[in-house]
Amino acid sequence: VVLPCLNESEFTIQTVQSFCNRTPAEALQEIIVVDDGSWPPLSIELSKRIESRCRLRVLRHDDGPRGLMIAKQTGGDAATGEFIGFYDCHVAPRLE
Repeated sequence: VVLPCLNESEFTIQTVQSFCNRTPAEALQEIIVVDDGSWPPLSIELSKRIESRCRLRVLRHDDGPRGLMIAKQTGGDAATGEFIGFYDCHVAPRLE
């Protein structure tokens, strides 16, 4: 799962927790959050509130926002899973 994000820490946390809680562990290789230059950096809150079992990796564009497509490319290039899903960081999966 790749989540490109910019300045949406609460939405990012909710989305990561939702993927982590609703996806079987054997199906979820990793969750990659690409912080596209947020201030404060998203890694600060994520490291406090996301459990290690969620297999979270945070990548950051330190040189400011590069845009959605570059953030997706950064996450896709770093992903190690066989399948990659790209989602907006403010859209958490729901059970229906």
